[in-house]
Amino acid sequence: MKRYFARKDFIAKLKNELPENFRELIPKKGKVEIAEQDDRVFVIVDGEVLFFKHGEEYIPSLKAALKIEINQSYVVVDKGAIPYIVS
Repeated sequence: MKRYFARKDFIAKLKNELPENFRELIPKKGKVEIAEQDDRVFVIVDGEVLFFKHGEEYIPSLKAALKIEINQSYVVVDKGAIPYIVS
């Protein structure tokens, strides 16, 4: 496993690729590290894995999703689940 601190240009590029609500998780000052293992890439912020690379895009981890404020008041389900949810 290779692990190193991210350069400022990488951090700026990463912030531009992320949705706006996840950008606040990348601090201006703080430890942002990149961990590479085989073909996997992880973004570690202050010791926590917050993003991982899937294909060409960065996906938030569950820890990152729990850190942001989610303002949705609805749930999306497939059509087969409706009878079980309504009853």
